[in-house]
Amino acid sequence: LLRKSAAGKPPEIVDVDLGAVRREMETAGVLKLIHGHTHRPGTYPIALDHGMGSRVVLGDWYGDGQLLICGPGQWRLVSVEDYLREHESG
Repeated sequence: LLRKSAAGKPPEIVDVDLGAVRREMETAGVLKLIHGHTHRPGTYPIALDHGMGSRVVLGDWYGDGQLLICGPGQWRLVSVEDYLREHESG
């Protein structure tokens, strides 16, 4: 789903083809898509025929790392360091 025009470009400007993402989400009938990093971690809204959806882009595997916390009504990206700090015992 990466744009063909991304070939040879620096990773920080590479993103997915939103048209392809939209088609895949509509075909599957889903409102959320979680995918690997494109060097643009975050949660992005996307308008679909069957409602407002979102795609969650995971961070890269280097640096401080990220976790996706999923639960009822909760989808958030958090750094591993922040997660560990939030869950320290003592």
